[in-house]
Amino acid sequence: MSVRELTEWRERTVGSVNALLARTLRERRFDPDPKNIPARAANNLLDAMAHTVQSGGKRIRALLTLAVCEAVSGDPAPAMHAAAAVELVHAYSLIHDDLPALDDDDLRRGRPACHIAYGEATAILAGDALQSLAFELLAAPVPGGDAARTVLALRVLASSIGPRGMAGGQAMDLALEGAEAREDDVTLMEAMKTGALFGAAMGMGAALGGADGGTVDLLRAQGGKVGVAFQIADDLLNVSGDPSAMGKRAGTDAKLKKASMTSVSSPADCARLADFLIGDALAQLGGTLPSRKIEWLVSSAVKRTS
Repeated sequence: MSVRELTEWRERTVGSVNALLARTLRERRFDPDPKNIPARAANNLLDAMAHTVQSGGKRIRALLTLAVCEAVSGDPAPAMHAAAAVELVHAYSLIHDDLPALDDDDLRRGRPACHIAYGEATAILAGDALQSLAFELLAAPVPGGDAARTVLALRVLASSIGPRGMAGGQAMDLALEGAEAREDDVTLMEAMKTGALFGAAMGMGAALGGADGGTVDLLRAQGGKVGVAFQIADDLLNVSGDPSAMGKRAGTDAKLKKASMTSVSSPADCARLADFLIGDALAQLGGTLPSRKIEWLVSSAVKRTS
């Protein structure tokens, strides 16, 4: 596939994922009734959820889920709900990351963070609701779906965002603030905080495509490497990125004394490590699951300005 064909595929696919996300949120709204206070509160919560879910984003996790499923089975359709689910989880993580108790950011993708727009209490609930909605969507029956594959995908996602995954990585991130972090500490933290969800995206695509357990595990491992490289690119952008391109402020890691790869290594070494991780992942994937779409998406993880 040419770069033009890949770009067109990405745009079409992101449009399909966005449409599913919008429909999923819309279908859960209550009929508007100004006298019905509980219904108004529930709709306000859905507005807060949509504020982050529908604020744009690269949808790289969703794209990887679909590209892997297609590479395994020839058909991306079985993974469409998983692709939307991983974006719901990502949105929940962003809402909670921005809270004053965590990273204390008031800007996300060029817009007010959820807690700035809707209040801290509603933002917390929006993050909670997005996580549960992700599992509801992933578990929903689909035509031609396979129950055993769905259960495996559910297990992959759940194990990737709990104490041995994203949430555990966020706890490590907080614990390392202001500490004399070592490179090994930061590597583990970023593998859990960011890498695990990338691993889940690719692992779910493999599971729903019908891959065996060994292939699912391999895809999760390589996705984890891609996620760490993606996070290193974020770390570098936080140091020297253009806030107008990123849609958020630069320099926040240093201000909060956050541990990041740039706090334990030079920018040049960080860039080399990200390139190494991407190259290693591509080498492993190319021998097991060759796909031009996967190769292009993985390579783009570190070649970005936002």
